[in-house]
Amino acid sequence: SVLEQLAFASILAGGRADVFQRDFLKGTVDSSSPVVGMYTDWLAGVVDTEAEQHLECLKVAISAALPDRLSKFEVSFDNGINPDNSEHKEYLSQLMDEMCNSVLDALNRVANKPTRMADICVDESALHLSAAMVRNKIFTPTPSSSSALEKVNRYLQGPGGHALVVWGPSGSGKTYVMSRATVETSRAGATVVRFLGTSGRSADVASLLRSVCEQLCAISNGREAYVAGKVEEGLGPVPSSFDGLKAYFNNALVTWKYGPLFLFLDSVDQLNDSNGGRRLEWLPLTGLPSSVHLVVSTLPDDQDADGRAFRCLAILQKVVPVELQVQVELVQNTRELLKHHLGLAGRCVTDVQMGALIESFSRAGDEGKTPLMTKLLAEKAVRWRSSTPVPNLPCSVREIIVEFYEGLAVQLGGDLEVSKRLVARIIGLLTAARRGLTAAELQEALSIDDDVLADTFLWWFTPERRMPWAPVLLLLAQLEPYQTRLGQADGGELVNWYHRQFWEAGEKYLASSNVFVEVHHVLAEFFIGIWAETDKPCIGGLKLRVAADKDKCARFVRAQPYLVKGRSVFHADAVYNQRRCEEALHHMVKELAERKKLKDSRGFTKCWERCESEVCSVEGAVSRFQVGEVFNLVSQCAEVMQSCAAADSDHTRVYHFLRWLLRCAHYFSSMDTIAVSMLQQPLVSKVPDMYREYWTHKEMPPFLPVAVLGRQGDFDAITSVLLGHKGEVRCVDWLGDRIVSGDSNGIIIISDANTGEPIMQWKGHHSAVSSVAWNADGSKLASGSDDQ
Repeated sequence: SVLEQLAFASILAGGRADVFQRDFLKGTVDSSSPVVGMYTDWLAGVVDTEAEQHLECLKVAISAALPDRLSKFEVSFDNGINPDNSEHKEYLSQLMDEMCNSVLDALNRVANKPTRMADICVDESALHLSAAMVRNKIFTPTPSSSSALEKVNRYLQGPGGHALVVWGPSGSGKTYVMSRATVETSRAGATVVRFLGTSGRSADVASLLRSVCEQLCAISNGREAYVAGKVEEGLGPVPSSFDGLKAYFNNALVTWKYGPLFLFLDSVDQLNDSNGGRRLEWLPLTGLPSSVHLVVSTLPDDQDADGRAFRCLAILQKVVPVELQVQVELVQNTRELLKHHLGLAGRCVTDVQMGALIESFSRAGDEGKTPLMTKLLAEKAVRWRSSTPVPNLPCSVREIIVEFYEGLAVQLGGDLEVSKRLVARIIGLLTAARRGLTAAELQEALSIDDDVLADTFLWWFTPERRMPWAPVLLLLAQLEPYQTRLGQADGGELVNWYHRQFWEAGEKYLASSNVFVEVHHVLAEFFIGIWAETDKPCIGGLKLRVAADKDKCARFVRAQPYLVKGRSVFHADAVYNQRRCEEALHHMVKELAERKKLKDSRGFTKCWERCESEVCSVEGAVSRFQVGEVFNLVSQCAEVMQSCAAADSDHTRVYHFLRWLLRCAHYFSSMDTIAVSMLQQPLVSKVPDMYREYWTHKEMPPFLPVAVLGRQGDFDAITSVLLGHKGEVRCVDWLGDRIVSGDSNGIIIISDANTGEPIMQWKGHHSAVSSVAWNADGSKLASGSDDQ
């Protein structure tokens, strides 16, 4: 039951708890009472003996684990608990007194506990250094990673002046090399390490630079000056703007004179694309003093979960000399690789079991014989005992993952069909989420899913009508080996699949049902916060669980305003809701496409109305610009237009909004440029009216004009203008959704033809680029110039 799971997960897992147990005196329970089922375990009018046995086991376990935190009460049964009964009145009074005293004791303990003032710089630095120490202990070296570590150590022991690159595929041991090198140099000089993407201050380049610059500033000032809060000496105060941070960071490394400095940046490919993070223009790789050693690691060039190409390795290899490029290779021997993965978990298998694992791998096709396959086989074997009979093993990555998903329902226990539906929902939510979900977001999203709640509360319905933590945490614990965790600015962690095969397997696992249209619907409702302050109507099976006189109930989910803090989205003090900007419209667009595919006209109309409101939002557009999502907004707006092209709906507002974004998104550089561009739209456009509507009940900031003269009457033929080149554009080639262009400064830029977003930029020519051309399938690009 939910109670049993909560008790064992929360009370007996080492956490502190106070338990209050009430029992009815034997012989006093009246089986004919209409409320007997609310106080005792009944099933179809008789005592549920199995449930009673479980309850007794739970009582014994609690008594053994928390003997000094357990309060017991025994009372007679009088139609349950009757406040007019003097015995019950005394019991209730005593119960409330003890509960209040328990809470007061807990508050007193917290109040008397010494507190430490938070120091963001120290905390962030300590977080990554401790991560390096932990990973240094748990990783098992391979011949390739040991060889790579030797090369890195030789570089660190010699003069610096130039960056060193460590690269290799996922699972090869790059992080082990970086962690061991960090620990070994921590006593040789000032050491700064960041495992990118593992915390909120290392997920994007602006936050990363601010964090690293603060630490470099503290190092340059010295310990005593830092404690005293003095920043006059050393590098000086850290700026706030991104351009200022870039210049500060570059200057700090190039002019460093405060002793040996070792800077480790692990997994630069994990940065997001805001401020050109993965283009690495912010990272000084050459011209460093001999006292500065910079070690950077990355995956080979590939695509991320969004299908966006990243070329970190290619960029680094153009600048870093070959002798300072260290490759870490995967173990090629299948047996040794399986033993390596098992060793990481502190396990081994018998010869017969190892033979079965190798045979399963050998049956996979050439495309299936990947490091991921061996890792998944090892994860299965970790659960075996030496006496475990070898099961029939799948022979492809996708089959292993689907089999794992199907096994989760059995491990969850309870009614198998109910468990299957819960597993399907959680896998669906994690697979559908664009950036992943925190555990709290997952719980709240499940709480607004009526089918999940109806399955969860089969026998009783708690006053707090939300998804209990126990089954959520239980499933997340089972999924943990296959997930990545990305730190967020608010301190939470986004849980996501660590390989695209898990997305594909999730889609296959759920392909036979309409789960995806439902999870996109649930996530869209959650991320716009529609049920934060309004009771949600109960439908389906859940409606039968709620009292007949009330068909709505609160779900206790968070509000999702675009503006988290500040006077308006146009003010400098604004703090934006990044999660809504990343997820809300994404799920609406996906739901709209699914409803169209299913020919669900009623659902399509409702979804379209929400899409229009979300797309045509001045507040939303400004917020998305500020968090680096403006080009995703352009793409999503175009998808909405495509979905509703043949629908019987007025999409004029969406069309005008899209024309504005396509034409002006490249020019957005500040709040006033956005405002002016909206007001300069043609007279026929509804965008200026949207802007004025936004300010109807707000105080207009002084820098924004309320009218612009000289507006043209209608839209012209130009739909989009691509920016990025500073020199004259000399050549262009277009293939599918990609445009490549070259200019007089030798710069080549690839842009998204749908949104105009610059995807990649590099300089290879010293003279003007005179010609560019794609090959037939777009996998290769040729360029010509006077120099070559």
